[in-house]
Amino acid sequence: MNETLYSILLGILQGLTEFLPVSSSGHLALIEAFYPGKSNFFMLNVLLHSGTLGAIIFYYRKEIFEIISSLFPEKENYLPAKKIEARKNTVLILICDTVTILIAFPLRNYAEKFTAHPASIGLFLLLTGILLLLTRYIFPYSKTPDAKGAMFIGFFQGLSVLPGLSRSGLTIFSALFFYKEKKEAVKFSFLAGLPVILGAFFFETIKEWDNIQKNLWVLISGIFSSFVFGLISIVLLEKITEKKNLFWFSFYLIPAGIIIIVIKMFF
Repeated sequence: MNETLYSILLGILQGLTEFLPVSSSGHLALIEAFYPGKSNFFMLNVLLHSGTLGAIIFYYRKEIFEIISSLFPEKENYLPAKKIEARKNTVLILICDTVTILIAFPLRNYAEKFTAHPASIGLFLLLTGILLLLTRYIFPYSKTPDAKGAMFIGFFQGLSVLPGLSRSGLTIFSALFFYKEKKEAVKFSFLAGLPVILGAFFFETIKEWDNIQKNLWVLISGIFSSFVFGLISIVLLEKITEKKNLFWFSFYLIPAGIIIIVIKMFF
């Protein structure tokens, strides 16, 4: 297959699976495992993340601007309610992502090992499916999370470094315990994921810089397609979550996980 077309197709897959709770890293890892040598998995995984990173920034640009502006002091002593809320969200995101780093960093080496074992990915897809099935029965304890809630969400986000555990799936699952408005749970999931994805992007870009330079134009086409389809999947996920239909994805993930495990164990 033409390398540019291959990159575009992977970008579409990344754009859809990064935000829809089915694990983009798990699907890319399965492609790498079943078709070895077709791509540098970690380079593609992170570079295609830059497209979906752009989708988050573009879609939530207003909220991101409010968070950034809330960090600067006001000329007057009075703080508008909107700015107070933005500062609170900033603190919660920092707490959430600090816990994420503490969990994800030690798990990173295991994540790379699991990438080569499709049965492990199948197991994690199965676990993601079970958690999404449970979202049908989750009732929020409060309108917004406190520090403990942010730590709880950060813990699940940290686990999602393992291929097959969906970051959006796990963070929305955990955020639904604390957000009465389901759309707000989705928003927090994406905003909390922004620093994590950005950090991983810069870390892997530096690590894979030589490979990136050799495949720049091929990667750009994949990044663009992941950006476009990332925007589409954000809109879809918001609507699906609002209608409390997140459990739909479990009907794909649970059978897919079981099939992958059976194939790798017995065939």
